[in-house]
Amino acid sequence: MKKTISYLLVCVFVMACSSDSESPLNVEPPELPVLPSAAFSANATMVESGESVRFRNASENARTYEWTFEGGDPGTSTGEEPEVAYANAGNYSVTLKANNADGSATEAKAAYITVIDPGMPPVAAFSASATQVETGVAINFTDESTNMPTAWAWEFPGGDPATSTEQNPSVSYASEGTYSVTLTPTNAEGEGMETKTDYITVADIPTPPVAAFSASETTVEAGTSIDFTDETTNGPTSWTWIFEGGDPTMSTDQNPSVSYPTPGTYTVSLTATNADGEDLAAKTDYITVTVPVVAPETDFSADATTITSGQDIAFTDASTNSPAAWEWTFDGGSPGTSTEQNPTVRYNNFGTYEVELTATNSAGGDTETKTGYITVNQQTATYTVTFRTNWTAVNHPTDFPTGSDHFSQAIGMVHKPGASFFKSGELASTGIKDMAERGRNSPLSDEIQPIVTAGDALSFINVGGLATGSVEVSTTIQVTEEFSLVTLVSMIAPSPDWFVAVEDVGLFDNGNFIGSMMVGGVSYDAGTDSGPSFKSANDPTVPAVPIFEITEAPLGSGTEVDPLIAYFTFVKN
Repeated sequence: MKKTISYLLVCVFVMACSSDSESPLNVEPPELPVLPSAAFSANATMVESGESVRFRNASENARTYEWTFEGGDPGTSTGEEPEVAYANAGNYSVTLKANNADGSATEAKAAYITVIDPGMPPVAAFSASATQVETGVAINFTDESTNMPTAWAWEFPGGDPATSTEQNPSVSYASEGTYSVTLTPTNAEGEGMETKTDYITVADIPTPPVAAFSASETTVEAGTSIDFTDETTNGPTSWTWIFEGGDPTMSTDQNPSVSYPTPGTYTVSLTATNADGEDLAAKTDYITVTVPVVAPETDFSADATTITSGQDIAFTDASTNSPAAWEWTFDGGSPGTSTEQNPTVRYNNFGTYEVELTATNSAGGDTETKTGYITVNQQTATYTVTFRTNWTAVNHPTDFPTGSDHFSQAIGMVHKPGASFFKSGELASTGIKDMAERGRNSPLSDEIQPIVTAGDALSFINVGGLATGSVEVSTTIQVTEEFSLVTLVSMIAPSPDWFVAVEDVGLFDNGNFIGSMMVGGVSYDAGTDSGPSFKSANDPTVPAVPIFEITEAPLGSGTEVDPLIAYFTFVKN
């Protein structure tokens, strides 16, 4: 209380003396007291008379020490880690008091130091954790001999083990009775012996069975056998089983086997007996008997068997006998397989496809295959094709044939990939030559027709031509997902053998028809006439050279035709 009052007076004084009331002086709080802790150990706790012990100080926060050594020399000390001699045999206490300015702490250890006379044989002594036990219960024996024995010889008549050389052995007794125990400890000076007659009393307490059992299965199909296992403890010698609903309904076997002919839920009980008594274990509704599982008979249906590519089909499992698992295979479908009971599948490509389902349960499996079950028709679409000129004196002023510029009818075909009637880098056919030099449809139309007949093209198409002064012309075409490419050619007129073309224009992509697209026409030289300008006289190229893309004047700039002289637009209807 005195310290607290002093501190408050100082605070008041400082505040009063401060000239700046808005900036009070910061005052540190007082330090809390720190008390010491006392702790020690010794380099030995059992010595012979006349020997010394060095004490180790483990105290904390201490400034001074006060030791007291019962029976020691010196009897007290203020040293931090003193050394003390013991002249006489006995058991002696040690006390350490640790001090600092804030207080003190004490640790006392009673009978901490044991001093023995040198050259003395052991004095035998021992004790047991229990002296009255039941048969089979272990007893822990503890050596309490003095004068530092180095070896021990125990004798346990009737015990297990019957002898031991451990210092502190553990022993059990199998038979009831009264038993003596002998301990002979030895050291370099000799040996001692202690025998405790009738020290241990062992009683045989009655142990009736504790009934318990288990079954190989607790849920089975009707007609299935179950193996029951006795798990009773304490040595049963006879068993009485009762099996509600079972065949047999009772048994005296230790581990019987029982079948259950009728579905239901059944109780099992076991009475186990030995010479000391009996016990009953009953398990209510322990066994569940189910109707036998029969392998599935597989069947299925689809919400549609004829669709257009890109559509979905929902499949429904119609299998009987409760299948537990399903494995579907969908030829041409996405996904191609499924383990769902009722999957939905998309067919992106036209064709006729097989579907297979294998349904299984614990009794087996069955497979149903439906060949040609799904028919996927092609998607079709109509397009408006517009042929539009971009060839003008403004766009292409060099040698422009004012007043006679026009395009022949744009003709070609709707076809599959790989089908063509001309290729850049190859010689022009008669049909391409006549189209490029004279603007004639035939014989090119006659060359396209065999491609249609062979099934590589869907149709011959004619968009129409662009007369002088005309800007565009349109027509309607039909395409399918199989026949989704368009190739068109038209003579640039007048010209020696020049034509504009679009090749393999694809209108179907990733399962869908394209809504609209515009494609620029590429200008070609058919390689059959060598005239240098639009109105050059006929000058047949002998021999003909392969078709090539025009890059030179009067249409080209030396590297390309820019801007392009015509465009084709495709718009889905």
